[in-house]
Amino acid sequence: MSQKDTITNILEASQEQFGQFGFAKTTMTDIATHLGLSKASLYYYFPDKEMLFTSVVEKEQKDFIGLMQGLISKDDDIEKILTGIALLHLKYFSKLINLAKLKASEYCEMPGMKELRNKLRKAELALIIDLLKSGVNNKKVRIDDFNKVASLFLDSMIGLRMIHLKRSSNFIFTPTELKNLEKQIKEFVHIFINGIKK
Repeated sequence: MSQKDTITNILEASQEQFGQFGFAKTTMTDIATHLGLSKASLYYYFPDKEMLFTSVVEKEQKDFIGLMQGLISKDDDIEKILTGIALLHLKYFSKLINLAKLKASEYCEMPGMKELRNKLRKAELALIIDLLKSGVNNKKVRIDDFNKVASLFLDSMIGLRMIHLKRSSNFIFTPTELKNLEKQIKEFVHIFINGIKK
């Protein structure tokens, strides 16, 4: 097996273990045993659990950006695409919180998370700006400052999510809370689009 395949297997197994038991309760021994590797082999690729978790999150981000690109390439209805992106963003965030099984604040304070969040935001902004430029070129929306509008969209999505999380007793969305937030996101995107329509 190649080194790349081994790393892929480690990340997938780690994702499964973190998702089932959470960051705190998953040990490097658990992951090594699950993979049938020695602990020494696991530590060769990932020196500690925090670095392994950060790599799992980075993999999730790449998958998330790929899904965003897929949404953008499939349709030309800007409201439908932005709604899809916003709901995908919520699903991605919920998955990461579930992987860690920590409060959102604890997750955000983990080593390496700030850099990963900044990297993700930059990639998301670039995709949304390209989408908005396409909308302007197709004469569907009017925008003077693409970065400002794209930033406002992303910040609004984060704000809605954080308001709901603060209302939650355990900082994890229940199915009802998730459904209510999805409805609010759809309503916001509709209002947002009407504000920039030509």
